Amino acid sequence: MDIPSFKDFNNKVPVDIETPDGVVQLLPDRVQRGSGNQKWYLAIKGIVQARVGILGQCHVRFKGRQLDGHFTKVFEVNGRWAVTFETVIPLPEYWGEPSRSC
Repeated sequence: MDIPSFKDFNNKVPVDIETPDGVVQLLPDRVQRGSGNQKWYLAIKGIVQARVGILGQCHVRFKGRQLDGHFTKVFEVNGRWAVTFETVIPLPEYWGEPSRSC
């Protein structure tokens, strides 16, 4: 399933993340967009049910496009895993911005 667009994020819709060991669903708690020269950067903080590796190559999809990312923080909380997933999404339509024409 595609990652929801930035404006459609909410804590009730899980995000599918493809890891080397299979797909995990991240239930987002907070999302943060970068700024300045890192404006395409997205950090998602939330909970997953399975342990995931830090800095291992992972992927999310948006409109069929595979986007690379990785988990930067992982720690156990009451049998679940609190995580931060980071990715770069250089697609203006993802952010709700008009596409640039040449």
